[in-house]
Amino acid sequence: MKLTKDLEERWGLTFTNVYSRLKKEDFMHLQSDLLFLFNHYGIAFDYKTKGFFLDKRQYDLIRQNEEMEAAQLFGLSK
Repeated sequence: MKLTKDLEERWGLTFTNVYSRLKKEDFMHLQSDLLFLFNHYGIAFDYKTKGFFLDKRQYDLIRQNEEMEAAQLFGLSK
């Protein structure tokens, strides 16, 4: 699933950081930005094409966990 322009603009700062760090070869900070995107939004980075994409399985897991946490928070879990 390819990212739309809308999503790219929403997280634009992080994307800009990633491209900037790639150019500077600042791999230590690059890795933390990429982990943040993947862990919080299911967005992965393809080094070969230098493009972002949505990892559908990771995204679904994140949403499922958020729904479970919300249900527990509001006492709706079984």
